[in-house]
Amino acid sequence: MFNIGQILMKRFISHTFILILLCFVFGGCRQLEDFPSGKSMSHARSLYNARKYEESFAMLLRLAERGIPEAYGLLGQHYAEGLAVEPDFSKAFYWYTKSAESGDPMGMALLGGFYMVGAGVERNCEKGLLWSNRSVELDNAFGLYGMSTVYKNGICVEKNSKLMIEYLYRASKKSDVHGQYALGQIYYKGIDTDIDYIKAYKVFKALSDDGFGGGSYYLALMYSHGYGVEIDEKKSLSLLKKASSQGSGLADYGLAYRYLLGKDVQQDYSLALKYSLKSAKSVGSSAYMVGTLYENGLGVPADIPLAKKWYRKAVEMGNSRAKKRLLILQ
Repeated sequence: MFNIGQILMKRFISHTFILILLCFVFGGCRQLEDFPSGKSMSHARSLYNARKYEESFAMLLRLAERGIPEAYGLLGQHYAEGLAVEPDFSKAFYWYTKSAESGDPMGMALLGGFYMVGAGVERNCEKGLLWSNRSVELDNAFGLYGMSTVYKNGICVEKNSKLMIEYLYRASKKSDVHGQYALGQIYYKGIDTDIDYIKAYKVFKALSDDGFGGGSYYLALMYSHGYGVEIDEKKSLSLLKKASSQGSGLADYGLAYRYLLGKDVQQDYSLALKYSLKSAKSVGSSAYMVGTLYENGLGVPADIPLAKKWYRKAVEMGNSRAKKRLLILQ
């Protein structure tokens, strides 16, 4: 749902705690009184959610400079992700600090994360855990999900799968979609516990019903492979389309793959291109497929330079097959 950007990923790839920074805008938003201009914090958040970042940044900066605490954390997110501004972890850290010190539990979790990975500040596990635990003590879903990641990856603590699952469960109980999604994957894949498709299905079904594409995508996989349910390719295809409409890039690739090969659908290269293009900027496999279609002239005129462009994008997202194709096309 929200991507903190490849810049953080590349810089701190060994510290997977940054995954907790992906979903700042989840949770409640306290309503503010309108300013004389008719603008409010709720409107700024609406602009942010609509991805109108230039407008949301200008408004949040004005609100933050007027001392409105609710604006601090979201303004920090603009700097952390480079939304309408150049990425600046130091400025993000500054605003996360003000957010945390104002008493915002989400700001506390974000600040703790920055301390633990050394983003915009010298790495300091003691301060990172202090702020993260303060968020947890306030029973904040975002902070709970973050602590599960800490214990999963052993960031500033010893790895502890029992605590990881405990924090994830607590986060999921507070309707935190990221906590629920991660918990579903744990049951689905058997990460540090036994595989339990029944529990996984229950979690993913609830997420799907709530409009979360990741839940619909995993349900599609379960029906396709018969994991905990009877194999039903028709239902799997329907769920993939639902997941795609809910914003799942992995579902876009799944649909593109089916139309490319004609798997349980009529082969259609134009639809393969449509769905792969839809997620090609965020899913390496989709970018690779676009390259394949242009290289081989499937549904489009063959265009090697354009194919190489998409292969390079796929390589940037870690796709090894695209790297091999580029070497062949040199």
